[in-house]
Amino acid sequence: MSFLSDPRWRDAAAQLPDYLGSHVQVSLAALALGLVISLPLAILARNHAVIRGILLG
Repeated sequence: MSFLSDPRWRDAAAQLPDYLGSHVQVSLAALALGLVISLPLAILARNHAVIRGILLG
């Protein structure tokens, strides 16, 4: 019996698009959250030396 004829492999291959879609959604959400947090902090730190020291420390 080949591993490709094993029903577990067929089930796993059938669920792969769902898992991949979920993974992409979680990854994009994490990137967006990181950007929403880091960009304002970077702009704020550009003009304030004290905040820059805290963030870079």
